[in-house]
Amino acid sequence: LSLTVGKFRQQFGGINRWHTHALDQVDAPRSITAFFGGHGLAQTGLSLHVLLPAWWAHAIELTLQVTNAENGHLFAGEFWSVPTALGHLKNYWDASDATYVELGLSGLWGFNNRRSFLVEDELTGEVHEADEPWRSTVVAGADFTVSWVPPQKSKYLGVTWRTEAMYMRKETAEGD
Repeated sequence: LSLTVGKFRQQFGGINRWHTHALDQVDAPRSITAFFGGHGLAQTGLSLHVLLPAWWAHAIELTLQVTNAENGHLFAGEFWSVPTALGHLKNYWDASDATYVELGLSGLWGFNNRRSFLVEDELTGEVHEADEPWRSTVVAGADFTVSWVPPQKSKYLGVTWRTEAMYMRKETAEGD
């Protein structure tokens, strides 16, 4: 069990949580930057990480996160806004001494409308507070990893396959 408070890279899928220099490739995958923006999904909030009993896999991890909607690519982009909620379930299996398999499911939900912003009336010049209509963003994902690294040759030999599938539905003023 662990609790994290502050700004962190969120646990959506298998790759978003890594900084670019930690990736085993030059740049962040296009799917991450297209969905979450150039810096990925990193927001301020709370993260609870729990290792669950191994009911169907060798290890099962659940991550629940509540953060500010400060990612302008998906949400309102303001530090003080309606919180977002994220859940990630990771299943891990040791297939052999040299091979492991991971399967993860992720879900993210939040609002992308601005709240309590100032608007100037064009006719009178008066300034008043306004709210945009409620609009939500939902992102779902599945990630799959297979890694083969022979124990005696792990420094020189290994193959890792990673795949992530993502779906996003974002309500905007123009439509979905």
